[in-house]
Amino acid sequence: MVNIPEALRAIAVEQRGMLTRQQCLDGGIKAATLDRLTGEGGAWQRVLPRVYTGVTGDLSSLQWAHAALLSLGEHAVLSGATSLRLRGMQYAPADERVHVLLDADRRPRKDVPQVVLHRTRRLGSSRLLGGLRHANVARAAADAVRWSAATDRESVATLSEVGAVGAGGRSARDRGTQLGAATRHDPTTESASAGAPTTRTCAGRTCCSSSRSTVSSTTASGQGRSSRRGAGRR
Repeated sequence: MVNIPEALRAIAVEQRGMLTRQQCLDGGIKAATLDRLTGEGGAWQRVLPRVYTGVTGDLSSLQWAHAALLSLGEHAVLSGATSLRLRGMQYAPADERVHVLLDADRRPRKDVPQVVLHRTRRLGSSRLLGGLRHANVARAAADAVRWSAATDRESVATLSEVGAVGAGGRSARDRGTQLGAATRHDPTTESASAGAPTTRTCAGRTCCSSSRSTVSSTTASGQGRSSRRGAGRR
């Protein structure tokens, strides 16, 4: 039985049971002990490179989210349906996989089916929520629409909810502009596409995704109707 220091236990609780190798060493666990714990037949399981847990059984999507960001470091943020769902959005696309935006120059040591990596040369701003780094809400919503198999109506529902909740305290007009711009094709994101289906690598296999360019036009037409109604009242 290994005595886990109280401070390390507290970190594990915050990270839903996930710990990095460096955190364990800094917390007082010797390297030999750690190797024994995480080796074949050990009490802990290796989740991702240099990320371990004492949790037994299947991991939840929230635990995978913590593990992914701990493994990938500061050059990765949660986005898409994952970020919206963890923000409590009711109309986030149904997808239990963990979607992560990763700096294009970074290469993970291991791919797992539970985590989908989307490489980009423009991570943009991020926000720390519940101990996890998230893309800004407008980027997360746009990515959710691009990456999901949702219908156009479902995509509009997703963007409408995000607009109603608010994007970082901006005005309704600014939120609409931000969402409209974010749903356009981002050429820096390898897994995103516009106008035609493309292929991307999802955990070591090739997947097909289609764009949701109609969402931007729907949002734009809605803004146009609002403008006309405002003009009629003058």
